[in-house]
Amino acid sequence: MKTLFLTLFLLATACLYAQPEKFSSGSLLLTPKKEAPLQPKGAEQKSSEVSSWLKNYQKQNPTPSFSSEDKGVDFTGQYRKQYAQKEITLPKYQTDLKLEKEQDLSALRGDKSYGEFNSTAEGVGIFCRDYADVDGDIVDIYLNDELVISNVYLRGDFQRLHIPLKVGFNKIEIKALNQGLYGPNTAEFLVIDDQNQTLINQTWALLTGYKARFVIVKDK
Repeated sequence: MKTLFLTLFLLATACLYAQPEKFSSGSLLLTPKKEAPLQPKGAEQKSSEVSSWLKNYQKQNPTPSFSSEDKGVDFTGQYRKQYAQKEITLPKYQTDLKLEKEQDLSALRGDKSYGEFNSTAEGVGIFCRDYADVDGDIVDIYLNDELVISNVYLRGDFQRLHIPLKVGFNKIEIKALNQGLYGPNTAEFLVIDDQNQTLINQTWALLTGYKARFVIVKDK
């Protein structure tokens, strides 16, 4: 009797577990745990320490900087002495460019004539400015070989230089005292008489010591 009862119990248990499982069609809801930190504890402090260390390192070990100047490259920072006595050989293509530039400048040697004009005005104004980079070009103005205006610094805007005229021959010359930083001495200039007649509207490109020349003959 006990054996029969045990057998029936085992069969009933087997049937119960043999039934197919039924799954809910509803959505699965997950309840998040306590919000986790974005980065491990102490990471912000370490990041701040690294940033502070990097700033101190860069301060004690500066990166060499340089700027282009008229005399070449000027090295600054802790590497300046390293380059002070170092001889640098230019590549051939750069040497050729330098020679070509010198040849181009040599073609500018000599005074430049801008012609002869007639006028009945009492004087003329020379309006001039540096038409390239404002790099320190300076000129003198002569009237019949006499210095009348000296050390005119060519700015980026026009400035007026008044030259009185006498009856007859007036030779006016503009002499380049230097070539600024880049060379040659360059300017855009206009010559306008007191009667508002434009006599010259030109440019000059002069090597040091040479002149831009024009003549105004004043009629009676």
